[in-house]
This record gives sequence, C-alpha cells and structure tokens, in this order.
Amino acid sequence: MNPLRVPNRWMLTALTSVALVIVGWLVVSLCAMRRGWVPLPSAAGGVEFLRTDGTDAEAVSHAGGWQRWDGTDFLRSDGPQALWLRVTLENPEAVPRDGVLADQDFYVDRADFWLRDETGGWRVARSGEWRQGEEKALWGREMAFPVNVPARGARTVYLRMQDYFGVCMKPVWWPERSVFHAARMRRTVAEGAYFGMLLALLFYNALLWAGTRLPGIGGYVLYMMTFSVFLLAARGEFALGGMGVGSPWMEVVLMVALALSGWFLMGFARAFLELPARAPRANRMMSLNQRVLLGLAVAAPLVIVVRLAWWLPAIMAGTVLAHLVLLAATLVSWRKGLRDPRHLILLFGLVFAGIMPAAACWLQLVSLEAGGVIVMAGSALEFLTLSLVVSVRYSRLQQEKIAAQQELLEEAAARKVMQEAYADELELEVNERTRELHLALADKDRMIAVLGHDLRGPLTGLTQRAEQLAAGGRNGAHFPEEAAGMGRQLLLLIEDLVLWGNLRAGTVNLVVKPARSVVEPVVALYRAAAEREGKTLVVEVPGELGITTDLVLAQTLLRNLLSNALKFARRRVVVSVAEDGKGARFAVRDDGPGLKGGVIPVNGSGLGLRLCVEIAAALETRLETRAVEGGGTEFHFTLPRVEAEVPA
Repeated sequence: MNPLRVPNRWMLTALTSVALVIVGWLVVSLCAMRRGWVPLPSAAGGVEFLRTDGTDAEAVSHAGGWQRWDGTDFLRSDGPQALWLRVTLENPEAVPRDGVLADQDFYVDRADFWLRDETGGWRVARSGEWRQGEEKALWGREMAFPVNVPARGARTVYLRMQDYFGVCMKPVWWPERSVFHAARMRRTVAEGAYFGMLLALLFYNALLWAGTRLPGIGGYVLYMMTFSVFLLAARGEFALGGMGVGSPWMEVVLMVALALSGWFLMGFARAFLELPARAPRANRMMSLNQRVLLGLAVAAPLVIVVRLAWWLPAIMAGTVLAHLVLLAATLVSWRKGLRDPRHLILLFGLVFAGIMPAAACWLQLVSLEAGGVIVMAGSALEFLTLSLVVSVRYSRLQQEKIAAQQELLEEAAARKVMQEAYADELELEVNERTRELHLALADKDRMIAVLGHDLRGPLTGLTQRAEQLAAGGRNGAHFPEEAAGMGRQLLLLIEDLVLWGNLRAGTVNLVVKPARSVVEPVVALYRAAAEREGKTLVVEVPGELGITTDLVLAQTLLRNLLSNALKFARRRVVVSVAEDGKGARFAVRDDGPGLKGGVIPVNGSGLGLRLCVEIAAALETRLETRAVEGGGTEFHFTLPRVEAEVPA
C-alpha cells in the first residue's frame, strides 16, 4: 500500500472540523474581552465631549461648549484636532470601585488623562500608540487608565485624545481592574496561540516550498508573511514589545503589507490554479488586479505627506476585490477540470476572511476591534484551508511521482531484459561476422594464390622463350606475336582482378544496350586465337534484341566463359543469345570433355570461373551449366530483356 495517499473526503472533513474548533476557540477567547466592561454612557456614568486644541485641563474644564454624548455613534474628531472627554464615573455600591477607564479599541496616537486628587491638584497619566511601554499608565497596547471611585461617590476625569487622521473611539468602564487584566491576559494567550499557529504553518509551507519547489508555493509563503505583518500591526502587537508606533507610520505598514499580501496571493493563485493554461481571461483579470495592488503598495507612503485617510479603505477594497476575483477564478478553474474539488472549502475561507469583516467595518456594524477579530478568524481558516489544499496537491504529486518511479523501474527491468537479449543477439551477430571475416580472409588468401598461379603461367612461358632466344637455340621470328599474346593474357588477368575488387565494393552501372554489344567485342578478341588453334567460333545473336545490364560486367562474364570454352574445345565453340520469356539467354557451348557432374568449379586453381560466379550474382542472375549431348559443356545465364527499341 502506498503510504502517501491523497486525503479522502472524511479525512478532509475531520481536519477542517478541528481547524474550525481551534478558530472558534480563538474567536470566543478574543471576544470574551467584552465581558466585564460597562459601555458608557450608562448608570455607571456619563460622557461629555469638546473639540478644541487646548492642552491645559484646568482651562478646558471651565470652557463652554461641552456636549453630552448619547453613545449611539463613535466619538470623532477631524484630522489633528484634539478631542476632549469629560467622563463622570458613579459608584452606587457601598464599597469603592478600583476600575479601569479604557477605549473600546486602541487606535489613538496620544491620550492624556487628568484626575483631580484630594488636594485639589491634577494627577496626570499618559497612553496611546505613540507612547513607549514605560510611559503608559497601564503597560500594553490598550488606551486605559486606572481610576478609583469611592463608595456611593463619583469621579470626574478628563481625557485629551489626538490622532494623525482623526480620533474615532468609544469609552468603556471596567469596574473591576482584576477583570480587565484577566480579560487582557486571555486575549494575549489567544492571540499568542493564533500567531504561533500562523508561524507553524508558515514554517511548514516554507520547508515544503524549499524542498519541492511546487509552482506558486513561494507566493503563498510570502502571502502568509505579509498578511501576518498586517495582522501584527492591525492588532497593535508592536506595543506588547514596549514599542510606540502610531499614525501615519502604522497605516503605512498596514497598507503596504495588506497590498503586498493581495499581490502575492494573486501570484500564488495564478500558478496553483494553472490559470494561464486553463482560464486565460481570468488570468488576465488577476494580473490586472495584481498591478493595481502593487501600485497601491508603492504609493502608500504618500500618506505621510498627504493626509489620505481613504487610502487604507481603498487598499482594503482592492484586497476584497482580489478575493472575489480569486473566488471566480477558482470556480472557473474547477469547471475547467482542475483535480481539487476541495476548493469549495477554500472558497468558504476566502469569502469569510476577505469579504465579511471588510463589509461589516464599512457598514459600521462592528468596531475595528471586532472587525479585527473576524479578520483573524477568517484568515486562520483561510491559511489552514490553503495549507490543506497545498498538502493534498503535494501528496498527489508524490503519489504520481512514486507511480512514475515504479513505472521507470519496470521499464528499466524490461529494458535490461531486452539489453541482455540484444547482447546475446549481438554476440551471435559478432560471431557470424567474425566467421564471415575469417572466410573472407581465407578467400583473399586463396585469391592471392590463384592470382599468383595465373600470373606465373604466362610470365614463365615468356621468360623461358626469351632465355631460349638469348641462347640462340630457337628461331625468334614468332617471338613478337607470342609476347603480344602473353601480354594480352596478363592485361586481361589484371582487368579481371580490378573487376573483382569493384564487385567487392558493390559497384554496378546498369545501362540499356543491344545484346550484340556484349557479344561482338568479346568474340572479336578471341577470333584470331581460335583460328590459330584451328577451332571454329560460331556466333548466333539476333540483331534487335535489347538488354539491361552492366556492360563491363556482362562482357567480362562472357569473355571468361569464352576463354574457358576455347581452352577445352576440340574443334568448335558456339556463342548464342536467344529470347527466354522476359529475358535474354546468353550461352557458350563447346565440344570438349565436359564438366564432371555438371558442377561449376568455383574453387579451382584459376580466377576465371570464380569471377564468373561473382559477376552473375552482381547482375542478379545465375550462372548455370549443362552437359551437351555428344560431348561438351554449355554455360549460360539470363539478363533482363528490353521490349522497346534500344540505341546501338
């Protein structure tokens, strides 16, 4: 069984359920921060506000224009203008209240707190995003101040808040300071677990990308990194380290990280969903969306110079649009045949993470804190789902890789068997070629011996005749004729040797010629010699009979046959050509003693008949022999006949 099986539907459902439980616990833990506070205004106190740039609490406390806040909307100020709050906290209980006055959110750059003490002086405290940890009234990211309210008494405190883009806040009252710290501890632990999970997923996917180089996984890792930076900044986690970072630098980090996360997500999706090949139109849309997000990221630092409070919502809109485009592209890719039906779970995560919190915040249905909690929950689900889908893809690729490796092993085994069989066949072939080579070498040695024998006869006769003439023992009147005849024999022998070499090289030049063009030159060569020996040479060739042959080879074949016939004939040799079906039958007949058994002696002591056999094979015919009635031998062979008129 293959250990790397693709997770089935039940395993996928189980893993998703575990992820939902973890995300649900994180959401409950974070939202539990609300338990224990009392919204203002209420029976616990009222709130008045005043928009002024004053910095002295004593002067502002006597200023006119204070307005009572009904709590239906956020308290706001435009731009850098300060917002003053006068909060009256009441305690109807018989015991004093040691509580905390805080902002429902924690997105205020600077907050100053004034409380008149028993001596009539002012106790001052500081908080806000730009304050260092040791400068804050309560260490942490919250804008919070401890306040003691006496039994059946009241306290009036003044808050001055200022932000680069404008204040937006809701004050809340924690009657019990211990409850405030417990809630803050629960949130810190939950967020620690959340970011620890993100870090583990990031580390896992980074290792997966480094080890496999799957297309798009690098983009997914960078998406997780940049979106994690966005969440760290959005949740004010830098303040937990004691750092003071507020507007506009905090917004720059938020916008750049958010825009880049959308850019990397688009790159991951284009590669993972194989959009260039499966859905070119969706690929172009996502590419355009990428360019828009990259442009927003590059232009984000402009908020430092120009107060563009709408820039962050614009980037959020671009990110939401990226998720919607990704949703559409995933559906298109699924319809195009991508082998990941589990994308339905991914789509739920994308919608939950990208659309719901942004819409809720824009509609002001929830606070920024609550919207941040939803984004954390949705992003956790999205990261888990994406990691699960990536793991499924990796598992399937591994399974395919193992199957391919198994197939390669089987092919290698089959190839080995074939190679062994081929090696055996090659060994047989080599042995056969070696045997043929040995035969060829032996044949060459025999040919050398034959050549030596054939050359030795004429040269010996010519030498003896010359020695006799030199000694004056015989009349030399016929010596020139004898020398010419022997020279002719040597030339013919050399010509046969050259022709034998050409046959070994496979040289054949076919032409269309009359049959007499083969016979007449050969007969003319031997007619005088036949007359000197008192032998009759008869020629029977039709005048218009045409053939297809190599003229040199055909003449050589006929010449050797005629020379052999004159050697053994008693009185008469006949050279004839006759039609034989579609061929022309060439025959040389003598009246000599005849061949024993009618067999052509190809391994005899001369070159002639052996060469004749090889010429016949080169001309794709057979040299045959038969005994002639009354004594003698006939050699014959057949060449292709031509029906049409042939050139002379």
